[in-house]
Amino acid sequence: MKRFVCFEIVFLFIFSVLFIAATDNLFSHIPYKSAQWKSKTTVQGNAESMIIEQKVFYKNGKMRTEAEIKNPVSGEKQNTVTIVDDKFIYSYDKNKNQGTKMSINSEGPMNPEKQNIEMLKCRKNAIKKGNEKVNDIQCIIYEYNCMINNVNFSIIEWRNKDGFPVKTVSKYQNMITTVETFDLKTNVTLSDLLFKPETDIKFMDMEKMMGEMKGLKNKSDVQNKKNKIEAVQEKNNDNTNSSEDDVDAGEMMQNMMKKYMNK
Repeated sequence: MKRFVCFEIVFLFIFSVLFIAATDNLFSHIPYKSAQWKSKTTVQGNAESMIIEQKVFYKNGKMRTEAEIKNPVSGEKQNTVTIVDDKFIYSYDKNKNQGTKMSINSEGPMNPEKQNIEMLKCRKNAIKKGNEKVNDIQCIIYEYNCMINNVNFSIIEWRNKDGFPVKTVSKYQNMITTVETFDLKTNVTLSDLLFKPETDIKFMDMEKMMGEMKGLKNKSDVQNKKNKIEAVQEKNNDNTNSSEDDVDAGEMMQNMMKKYMNK
């Protein structure tokens, strides 16, 4: 479970790096009308490490990333595509033709835009530390700290002359995440189709699913509390219902996934 939680934290931070310093939109840090580049994310922590290589495409406030990611829990390789437009964040596995979507305005903690709000505040307080070349690109080095979802990150950025982050290194406890950008091409011609999910992809609406799960969880909590009161009154063993929450949570997740996966 701990490994899974760490993977989720890293995944959120990678989103935050891509969408860093959003103001009017998610990508106001990108000083180009269109661009494409490759990025390499290296995560090092304790005895484990992970490398994610991505292709990134950007055009007029929309972004598409393509990556082959090895899930550190299952070991399975996933050809993951993430598309962000002006309304939704889509993420799906091309091999399975299924994925999730979330409104940019979602109040959920997994929404990268929520990370951007905090990141923007932190980035404004960045301190200039010097100059250095990264992959033959002259950069200005900035450092700052940021608290994201109650997790404190120490961040160093190498920004090119346009202010675009060419390299970012973040530290969280014993975990170091390095994101490097290669082959940056600006003001390129990109098809609008790149920023639309394929029509055969089945999407699970995360916002709707989490909303209904919350309602069912509240209902389950009330029922469990009632069961425990009745158990005490009947002088039964206090551990009679100890596994109910786990069973309910598992069934709840399965039912939600079936319901909100488009046919």
